[in-house]
Amino acid sequence: MQVPVKLANGELALRHYSICSNPLRGDIYEIAVLNEPNGTDGSTAVFQQYQLGLVLGCQLPENYF
Repeated sequence: MQVPVKLANGELALRHYSICSNPLRGDIYEIAVLNEPNGTDGSTAVFQQYQLGLVLGCQLPENYF
């Protein structure tokens, strides 16, 4: 799933994360994000700016496998 994140430089970027929610729950998507302190800003932004229950304007999921 493409998730919008605001990077440290103020830029709005899309990062790709895998959906890990129960496929029988069509009302929500859950993603897992590894906290990478030395990453490229995406995971850091998610951990600093996002909270459980936050509603995001994401792109529709795609299959990259």
